[in-house]
Amino acid sequence: MNEIVLSTRCLREEYMDFAVKRQKSSLSAPIVGVAAVTLGAVIAAADGTIGQGALLLLFVGVLLLLFRPLIRPLVVKGQAARRYDASDFLRSALSLRVTEDTLHLKAAGVEAALPLCALTAVVQTPTVLGLCFAEELTVCVPMRAFSEEERRWLTALLSKYKDEKTI
Repeated sequence: MNEIVLSTRCLREEYMDFAVKRQKSSLSAPIVGVAAVTLGAVIAAADGTIGQGALLLLFVGVLLLLFRPLIRPLVVKGQAARRYDASDFLRSALSLRVTEDTLHLKAAGVEAALPLCALTAVVQTPTVLGLCFAEELTVCVPMRAFSEEERRWLTALLSKYKDEKTI
């Protein structure tokens, strides 16, 4: 196989899920949450009662522990939905032609030939393949658009340019 030619469109839900899975998670909120809960419990044990300070620390700690798994994905999905709704590029049909060294794309008045050596990241979720060219452009292609043979060829091709990060 020398190239892949396809026309597809990334759906709003696919883009939102991609945005959530693409987010880098830091451990600072859970660590601070555990520290706040622990400190609140120590203060409550030392006082023999749960005072306002201990209660506040426990409350803040639990919020911080819930932030990463529950709150943050909701915020990121909301941001992604607004970005998708506001972007003609994301909502439009995407015509792609991938050759051995170039990604040719056409969508919403944008036409470009991007060298694959300019890839800064390849992010694959179960539903979307994200081809990132710096912070300026991420091309989201639904995995449903590829045949199994095209997936294998594309994975091998992209691994020459950038280590694939599967989420």
